[in-house]
Amino acid sequence: EKIVIVSRSRNIFENLALEDWLYKNADLNNQSYLLMWKNTPAIVIGRHQNPWYECDVNTVVKDDVDLARRNSGGGAVYHDEGNLNCSFLMARKLYNRKKNLELVVDAVKSKWDVDLTINQREDIILNGLYKVSGTAAKLGGDKSYHHFTLLVDVDKNNLSQYLQSPMTGVKTKATASVISNVMNLNEADEDLTVDKVIKAISGKFLHHQISFSLFFKYFFCYFLLQIPKIENVFPSEISFPGFTKILAELKTFSWIFGKTPNFMISKSFVRDLDSKQCFCELDILVEKGIIQDIR
Repeated sequence: EKIVIVSRSRNIFENLALEDWLYKNADLNNQSYLLMWKNTPAIVIGRHQNPWYECDVNTVVKDDVDLARRNSGGGAVYHDEGNLNCSFLMARKLYNRKKNLELVVDAVKSKWDVDLTINQREDIILNGLYKVSGTAAKLGGDKSYHHFTLLVDVDKNNLSQYLQSPMTGVKTKATASVISNVMNLNEADEDLTVDKVIKAISGKFLHHQISFSLFFKYFFCYFLLQIPKIENVFPSEISFPGFTKILAELKTFSWIFGKTPNFMISKSFVRDLDSKQCFCELDILVEKGIIQDIR
């Protein structure tokens, strides 16, 4: 059985918590989910990344933009309400990133005349040059999810500004993002909107569950009663028991900053001391997001 869930929350922490709740609690051995949502402005970094190295943390905080760390790997991304997030949750044995991406590409191309391809890094590329989607995943013993963004009408100025880190001299083993040229889908066709893309992808995902052999069995419920339907939800403790605990953990300093792999900031500079020039070197050791030593 396949189920589409569209979150009506616009909060990155609530949507990541809903995704994590489904991963932990849904019966993914018998059901496959497509979860979709969009957020107010936010920076989302991968599980093994350094937030200071991936974005301009000071500007992000000053502008009241959310900064979140997700449970999957991959690089940093900028979210706003022009960015559609898709998450395919299913049994580990069904995990297939390429198939999921092909479904999305086929859904968009079936409605709009746009040139979309999938490259070797499993990014979705527009016009052979511009990245419109980056991908990441989490794999468990018998469960999995594969999620990615889809740039439909994102504020590219904000994307560029917030993902430009001023930090230099960093020595780290944290995963670094790959810088790419990006473009919005609606720059190729102005008719494209996030809500229209949600409908196109949902239809393609649900349509695939009705095989020819089951056509007559599901004819009346699928075509006459229009079942299965898309579930629109607002994540809450009432609907998803345990949701509040997951949400609280995603907002903590120990998760957002404390999970950063240990790193060193090295600086060199010249200072005048007793009428002489003094060459100085400074090493700052940061562990769990906190300065531990300055040498």
